[in-house]
Amino acid sequence: MFDFLKKSPVSHTGRTDKSKVVRTLSKTGAGKRVVSGKKNGKSGGMNKAFWLSILWVFFASGFLGASAYALFFSPLLRVKSVAVDGLESLDRRSVIDVADGVMGRKYFDMLDGSNLILASRSGIEKALKDKFKKIESVEIDKRFPDRLLINIKEHRSIMVFCSGPSCYVIDRNGRAYAQADFQSSELDEQKLIVLRDLSQRNLPMAEVSIEIGLAEFLKKVKNAMDRDLNLKIKQEWSTPILISGNLRAETAEGWKIYFNYAIDADKEIEMLETVLKNSLDGIARADLEYIDLRLDNKVYYKLKSAPAVENKPDENQEIPAVKEAEKKKKK
Repeated sequence: MFDFLKKSPVSHTGRTDKSKVVRTLSKTGAGKRVVSGKKNGKSGGMNKAFWLSILWVFFASGFLGASAYALFFSPLLRVKSVAVDGLESLDRRSVIDVADGVMGRKYFDMLDGSNLILASRSGIEKALKDKFKKIESVEIDKRFPDRLLINIKEHRSIMVFCSGPSCYVIDRNGRAYAQADFQSSELDEQKLIVLRDLSQRNLPMAEVSIEIGLAEFLKKVKNAMDRDLNLKIKQEWSTPILISGNLRAETAEGWKIYFNYAIDADKEIEMLETVLKNSLDGIARADLEYIDLRLDNKVYYKLKSAPAVENKPDENQEIPAVKEAEKKKKK
């Protein structure tokens, strides 16, 4: 009935519930202010990191863009000088023109092929080899900032080998490296000895290999006959089959000489010189059909006007039996 006269409950600490509530609220409010302060500090740090990231990306993009321009678009690295080394017979200006043609191309319609970095080594090498059969190898060196050095090794042609319908140019290693074109002067086909295999085997170029000693034998005989005997022989030689060692040359006078690759070239020339000086005068030489030097220390020859020999062999045999020079002397 007289509730207003009642006192508030007292806690075990001696404080009223009302005062406890006030203090509790006060502490709660203070706690909220502390938490709110922490959140505001974290947000400021995140904003700062964000703007630093944007700034870093901006400078990195600018640096990459400037580098890309300097490397690929700036005239700083544009090739201004092309040097060619190692040429023996090819024209230097023609080689440079082919390289310039490759570097004159555009990549993606915007990147200049004459840029030192973008200049294609493989592209230039392929273009040169396609254009010049004489080229054996190509090395390309890029010299900063604007020089290109092309080092070329040429094939050295030593002879032409024909078999069947095909004729190939042989290099100093005895390998066939190009189809012979007797209308062109690029590979010096007109000046080279031609050896024709009469077996008519159709050989692909990759399978053609000539012994270097054989090419040297042909050249040595030809030069010695011209120099020592004043005897001209035609450019084309023949053989029944390459492995036989049976080699045939025809003189400008129209008669033939049979050689044996197994006998030393100097000795065969000496044998030929002996029979020409001692057994064949001017009249007999004009009537000569062929001289055979394929037997060591023996020389055979046949005159066109000589009577037929009963056991005359086929010329394609390894050793034809023909009238000996000694028989001519006795008559």
